[in-house]
Amino acid sequence: MPLPSNVDTSRDTLQSVIDRIFATGRITNSDKDWLLKAALSNSELSSAEMDAVRRVFDRLKMGLVKVTD
Repeated sequence: MPLPSNVDTSRDTLQSVIDRIFATGRITNSDKDWLLKAALSNSELSSAEMDAVRRVFDRLKMGLVKVTD
């Protein structure tokens, strides 16, 4: 499933979103959807980037990250 062309999946953007989520302990529904699309897309994420995305979703499942809007 390719990402929409208007979604920025640059490495800086990915890292800044993940850093913000870890710093605040909060994720928006759009961030969650964006990270899921980035992880499932054909984009070339490094293993470190995939690990960071997995950590976000693991923390979400454990209740350590809260979904906000």
